[in-house]
Amino acid sequence: MTSTHNITVDVVTAYMPEQSEPEDRRFVFSYTITIRNEGAVAAKLMRRHWLITDADGHIQEVRGDGVVGEQPLLKPGQGFRYSSGAVLETPVGTMHGSYQMVADGGAEFEAPIAPFRLAKPGVLNIGTIASGSTQNLSGELFKLRTGIDMVHIAYKGWADCVTGLLGGQIDLMFDNISTAMPNVASGKTRAFAVMAPARHRLLPSVPTFDELGIRSAEVISWFGIMVPAGTPQPIIDTLGRIIRTNAETADFQDKVAKLGMDAAAMGPAESQKFWIGEVDKWEGVV
Repeated sequence: MTSTHNITVDVVTAYMPEQSEPEDRRFVFSYTITIRNEGAVAAKLMRRHWLITDADGHIQEVRGDGVVGEQPLLKPGQGFRYSSGAVLETPVGTMHGSYQMVADGGAEFEAPIAPFRLAKPGVLNIGTIASGSTQNLSGELFKLRTGIDMVHIAYKGWADCVTGLLGGQIDLMFDNISTAMPNVASGKTRAFAVMAPARHRLLPSVPTFDELGIRSAEVISWFGIMVPAGTPQPIIDTLGRIIRTNAETADFQDKVAKLGMDAAAMGPAESQKFWIGEVDKWEGVV
């Protein structure tokens, strides 16, 4: 639920199998929206703006006056409910957008509509490896942020999971760019999105989850060097200096970049802070 200027927006979606034709890549969804004015000032809905994204990353942009032919005036405490629909070429997608409102007195404001999913129930099989791995947790975070219903297929290792993807036993998997790039570059697999704050230099045409309307779903795979508890601080400091010095050399930076990764050496204190932040983030997913 989104609340701005005391306007709340609730959305309920449904897949319409009787109107859909999967063999022709036509998937029809309905959505019912309830808009409520929880404030003390009347407001009128003037225009709508939608961004509809399918699983191939194709975006439909829709703008228009009002909704379903109306420009409802919402007095304090009043609501307005309407139903509409969207047609995608894929069985899953997302929608988000905003309503342009005018408050009593002439002030204009925007009421954003948070991203919501459009998905054919039980249509996707997701492959993962090793419970607690980056791939496994990335999938769980994706499911949590989108609410998409997916069937979990567990594999013993990365190679088995990739084989399942190439063979059509699963529909998607989450992978590190360094290991995913060979199959993406050869055209055997397709990169749908990156879970980083910005697009990756090796995949400039692949959007981020944030661009697709999936918020708070950033995942960074990282490597660290740890020492036993109780290691004397002078030894930790010395190791930290040696590691940083080597990590900042041009040769090391070049080798890491070719793997699709970035070298960002952290000192002991920075690493500890980063580690605690990662634990806090993933506790909410686990």
